[in-house]
Amino acid sequence: KNIDAYLAESDVYVGQLHGVTVGCYVLCPVGNQTVEIKNMAVTAPLQGRGIGTALLHHAIGQARANGFRQIIIGTGNSS
Repeated sequence: KNIDAYLAESDVYVGQLHGVTVGCYVLCPVGNQTVEIKNMAVTAPLQGRGIGTALLHHAIGQARANGFRQIIIGTGNSS
């Protein structure tokens, strides 16, 4: 599925630190109780500082808040 196809049905979240974008992720529903985390990324110079972990915890919280009971990961390493 290409990006344009799933963005319309997804929520995009952007992480910022002091007003600067440092990372992002996409939550895409794939069923009534399942959501997929797609395209999680952290800006290269800030990798290894816990930002990805913080984004993942935020994604889990958002999924729970929106009533999802299962989360799947649909992202790969593009570095």
